[in-house]
Amino acid sequence: MLACASLVFVAGLAVVSAPAASAHDDLIGVDPVAGAVLDVPPPDATFTFSAPVAAQFTAAAVTPPSGDEILLSPRELVVSDADVRVPVADLAPTAAAGTWAIVVRVVSVDGHPVESTLTFTAGAAPMPSATPAARSAAAPTSSATPTPSGASESPRTESVTTVAGESVSVDRPTVSPTLVAILFVVAVVVAGAGLFTLARRE
Repeated sequence: MLACASLVFVAGLAVVSAPAASAHDDLIGVDPVAGAVLDVPPPDATFTFSAPVAAQFTAAAVTPPSGDEILLSPRELVVSDADVRVPVADLAPTAAAGTWAIVVRVVSVDGHPVESTLTFTAGAAPMPSATPAARSAAAPTSSATPTPSGASESPRTESVTTVAGESVSVDRPTVSPTLVAILFVVAVVVAGAGLFTLARRE
């Protein structure tokens, strides 16, 4: 009877401990983050699991924007405890801008394979900045030179003179009537004085 009770107790312990032993290794972090948009491809990508992974059973596949899948063996990966580091940039140094996909496959502590996928974009061209509105050039304005008060412009008459068969326009100032009258009076006075002097001499 005691032997039967012992067997039942041991069986119960086995059933209770079975879920803990069969737990899978979960992916708890990636670097770069999923969906990241980067200027250039990163040197590598790191997958972090919830428990240490066996390096000899770890593999990866990297697909650059070209779509050509590159398979990596355990020797090409860096496994440190629960971290798996996958090379990226050196696999396709001339890759065009686009989406990268990385798949890492590890073996869980219960012997089941666990596969994790990371995608990100690298080499994306930056968004063009908003172009400011073009400034309109201000039209130059011409200002008329003011005429000083009290001054008047003398009217000019235009005469045309023919020189060697060609017409040449010449501007001639108009003589004021007042000036003509003054000159006439002066001429009369000078002539009268001359006649008076001549008469006395005779």
